[in-house]
Amino acid sequence: MHELSIAQEIVETVRRYLPPGEARPVKSVKLEVGDLERITSDSLRFCFEVTSQGTSAEGAELKIEQVSGEGVRVVEFDFGE
Repeated sequence: MHELSIAQEIVETVRRYLPPGEARPVKSVKLEVGDLERITSDSLRFCFEVTSQGTSAEGAELKIEQVSGEGVRVVEFDFGE
């Protein structure tokens, strides 16, 4: 299940974009996922929910847009106040 490693990388990407010591909650994370990646959206959402526990991304909505081609790209974050 490569969705788990992808979810872990998404959480790590969110962490890298937060200033050190800051823990603003993340409301949502938008992704573009290539249709050739063979990623199951439900599985990726589940893995993201598990891997984000205890982080600023915990409870964030994962918005997945299918695009043509390969790759997974984080497009934007929506930070709460």
